Amino acid sequence: MRPQDWSAKDMPVKIVDSIEGLSDSLDENKTQRLVYTTSRPSDAMEALDLLNGDPAAKGVVFLQGNGGLDSATWPKVSKARYEKVAGQLGTRLQPRKGWLWLVGDVTDSKARTCTGTPYVAKPRTDSTVVLRFVAEKKYNEEAWAKLSKGATKCLRDWCLSATPFAAQGCHDTFAFEIIDQKMIKGLMRVDKDKLAYALLAESGACYSRCRWFVEKVGPLCSETSVQWIPSKPDCNETWIQYIDRCRGLAGSKGLVRGRYQLGYRIPNSEFQHADVVSKWVVEGLPKTFLVHDVIDFLSSLHFGAIEVVEKGWRRQGSAWTVRASRNDREELIQGSIMEDGEEYDISIIKAVRRKVDRSVRVPLKSGKVRYGEAMKDRAKDSRGPVAPKGVALPDSAPPAGKSGATPGKSKTEKNANAEHQPSTQGRGAGKDAKEDKDRSRSPKRDANQDEQMSEWTMGGRKVANAADGNCMFYAFATYLTSRGQKKRTHRQLRAWLCSNLRDNLDSCDKRWDKTDHKGMPTSRDFSWFFVLFLWGPEEMEVRKDEVNVLRKAKLVGNDQELLTQGWERQGDVVIFYLKVPDGDVSSLLAKSGVDKPVFLTQLARDISKQAPVKLIAAENGEEGTKYLARVQALAKEKGTSLAFRRGGGSFLGLRLEKEEEGTVQPLSIGDLGKFRRSSLTRTGG
Repeated sequence: MRPQDWSAKDMPVKIVDSIEGLSDSLDENKTQRLVYTTSRPSDAMEALDLLNGDPAAKGVVFLQGNGGLDSATWPKVSKARYEKVAGQLGTRLQPRKGWLWLVGDVTDSKARTCTGTPYVAKPRTDSTVVLRFVAEKKYNEEAWAKLSKGATKCLRDWCLSATPFAAQGCHDTFAFEIIDQKMIKGLMRVDKDKLAYALLAESGACYSRCRWFVEKVGPLCSETSVQWIPSKPDCNETWIQYIDRCRGLAGSKGLVRGRYQLGYRIPNSEFQHADVVSKWVVEGLPKTFLVHDVIDFLSSLHFGAIEVVEKGWRRQGSAWTVRASRNDREELIQGSIMEDGEEYDISIIKAVRRKVDRSVRVPLKSGKVRYGEAMKDRAKDSRGPVAPKGVALPDSAPPAGKSGATPGKSKTEKNANAEHQPSTQGRGAGKDAKEDKDRSRSPKRDANQDEQMSEWTMGGRKVANAADGNCMFYAFATYLTSRGQKKRTHRQLRAWLCSNLRDNLDSCDKRWDKTDHKGMPTSRDFSWFFVLFLWGPEEMEVRKDEVNVLRKAKLVGNDQELLTQGWERQGDVVIFYLKVPDGDVSSLLAKSGVDKPVFLTQLARDISKQAPVKLIAAENGEEGTKYLARVQALAKEKGTSLAFRRGGGSFLGLRLEKEEEGTVQPLSIGDLGKFRRSSLTRTGG
């Protein structure tokens, strides 16, 4: 609470936050007006007794919120009204309401009053404005730990260091949040006259070891444009060097934060076109093209600042996603190139960021997946990745080669020609008729089941959230309890599901304990799955050949067979899904993290069979390389290997034979959902 909210004359006051501080202040100076704020009615009544006990005392007691007051408790203030400040943010604005007691008259110190009145803060929307403040981790490496713990305090210190008007001009702060542990965003109300423009001019400056970007929320400034400043990747320019150079070019105009680069605001009359880094999709390139081939090809078309993001697959062929800049306004470039005697039609399209109206519910897309022999035949024809038993391959999996295909004819043309050929009655005719007869005897699939299926590699029924603010667990439990026709709350559904699974664990259909059509137990497939975490390798090196990366890490030998089921990148970590023979399980786990920053975790159904892991916390301000060396030294002392753990931060741990203090449970195959296996990049054959 500010003194201006209750005193029109802005009298000098002293704000205290405890009963002891109020008592000491009364003993020191009885003529000074005191302000005591609390959220507990008992403390407010005790403060009133202290002020009433001294005839010369003058003070204000402010009880935040309603404090549990009603007409039966304090009838003198039963007619008080509670209101909020009218602002631009609606319900996100902090409520400013409470109870106010004035002890002693403001104009005459001899008058003795003690009244309770409703407190309504003065609306300040006419003279204030809301600004958005953003702090990114890449520009605040040294102060990121301090920013994560107290973003509001760091922001106020930054404002006080940036301009002297912030002492009385910074007001409420609200909606501060950390996004993906890489960015902090929040809003603050400031004075419009001088402070708002001063903070915009200091956007991106370094004060108190922090860098904040200031963005306007409402119509504050005149019509301006943004002059973007390209980076210099050829000079190995770091993010800190880049922002320091941009601050020198921007001067007193303030920096503007972009998705891939920085800029500064200038009037429209002074705007000069600059190369803006955008996202482009390159389609139709030959399959033999590598990363350096794509960069050379785009450079010949006058693209600059090229950065290859990923390589995808579409029906027309490969599709490369890159970030690059152009010195013109072109958004679509088409042409053709010759490679190995063949002509390829190339199209380069500028990707546009789509704005989605989240208030409109988008229905789920229906899809189908195929299982069984049809998928195995399809995988054999395309020579693509072969899935384990009972696991379907997604339709978007790219073919790695051609088998039995006529040169110059596509797969679609072969199917079209086969439809016009006469059917032959041969050795396989009776077998096909028997299969059709057996298929007709199988139970019919529910029509709704086909609509709810999508490209999920493990089968089952897809459940989705209805956008009501519930988690996916709620949708899963709702489906399981739909037959009971009894509505339960979210917590009841979670408790019911957990207890039901524990009680009926023995009677559950254990698919992983069954045998396949050859009599082999399918549990071997699950025991072969591993999750491999890699620190450091470049993404293009991973895309080229995953096995070579593992051999460089001394994890596998040159003569050892290894099959990669897929891989993905999560932040700074590359995750592999591997399939190895049973005999190499112990040898691979023993090499986890010993020589290289490569860590293995076994995915198994039975968690009790896995070794417990003791996490080693990083010290304050410790670098990643020093932390890794320290943990590796501890592992060598105990003669064990390392494990990698994610969640609330990335930690390394020691595999132990017995549980100790600080151990955690290892990862189970039931936690595969967090790795999004349906979106993996499949590369193995």
